[in-house]
Amino acid sequence: MSAILLLAQITDAQLKVFRYLYEAFSRDDIAKAIGISRDTVDSHIKAIYKKAGVHSAGQLQKLCRELNIKLEDLIPKPKLD
Repeated sequence: MSAILLLAQITDAQLKVFRYLYEAFSRDDIAKAIGISRDTVDSHIKAIYKKAGVHSAGQLQKLCRELNIKLEDLIPKPKLD
């Protein structure tokens, strides 16, 4: 899989969740930061994992490194208020 192909499959909402997930935020913290429900976060994560062909955040981070995906170039580093 190429970085372009993976990122082309991910929606804008999923990309926001992806960024927080990549930074190892908890699902509850992601929901709070983005202003969506925990169930919606879970749904986005499940879709991201499926599209990326992984089963965990660690595998997703490894894939990003292997594909040289630099999320910081796409979305600012997330923070909690």
